[in-house]
Formats: sequence, structure tokens, C-alpha cells
Amino acid sequence: MRKSTADILAGVSFLVIAFIFLVQFDGEEGISRIFPLGLISFIALGGIWCVAKGIWRRKTEQPAAFSSENKTGWKRVGIIAGLSILYGIAIPILGFFTSTGIFLFTAFYALNTQISNVTVRVGRGLTFAILFSLAIWVSFVKLLNVPTPAGFLF
Repeated sequence: MRKSTADILAGVSFLVIAFIFLVQFDGEEGISRIFPLGLISFIALGGIWCVAKGIWRRKTEQPAAFSSENKTGWKRVGIIAGLSILYGIAIPILGFFTSTGIFLFTAFYALNTQISNVTVRVGRGLTFAILFSLAIWVSFVKLLNVPTPAGFLF
């Protein structure tokens, strides 16, 4: 698959996910709207960026020759799509930070196939998930004083 096509498909996927989040957004009032709308906007902007980059790259890119290296990783696409749906469902149940940590770890572990050592992969996945969730918590809860969706865990 051409890199430009992959970029366009990734961008469209981001836009679909942002739309799904927007549809299920329950319309919080006041300051509680900032985080969900910010997240939806961030995902949508990422989608627009990927689509635009794919269209721009398409102008100069040569078609890829068919080989096993250029095949679309539909299994990975399916994993991320499924994880994203489960993530959206888990947020109101488990809470934002627990769901985010689990989603990030699982996505990192599933997609990072270049690391064959399971212990290293788990360690890096946990480190990434914890640091990213902690950065979001500090940014939104402590610095901006914006509440995040709570669940029964955190």
C-alpha cells in the first residue's frame, strides 16, 4: 500500500472516531465540556492532518510495487479499531485514566512487533501508558482544573 493511501485511511479513521465520540457526547455543562470537546477536536485535527498529508504526498509518490512489505496490515487496523471502540465504552465504566492506561498499553503491545523480547515490550508499554496518563492527569486535573470522566476505579 502506498504511504499516501495509508495516511488518508488513517486520517479518515481518526475523523470517524472523532465523529463517534461527538455523537455519544452527553453534552456536559460548563467547564466539564472542555476536556471531551478538546479531545474530540484534537482527534479530528489529527485526522484532517493525516488526510491532507496523504493528498499532498500522493502528488510526488510513486506507486508501490506489490510485495509482502507493502501489504496493508489489516489485522493491526482491526486491532486498533476494536480497541478504540472498547476504549470509548470503558471510559464511563472504568474511568478515564484507567481506560486510557489500559488502551495505551494494549495498543503499544499489539502494534510494537519489532521488539521480540516480551519483558522489554511489556516494560516499555507500561512506561508509555503510565507516563502518558500521568501527563494528561497533571495537565487537565491539576493545571487546568478540568474534571475528567470518572468511573468506579479512577
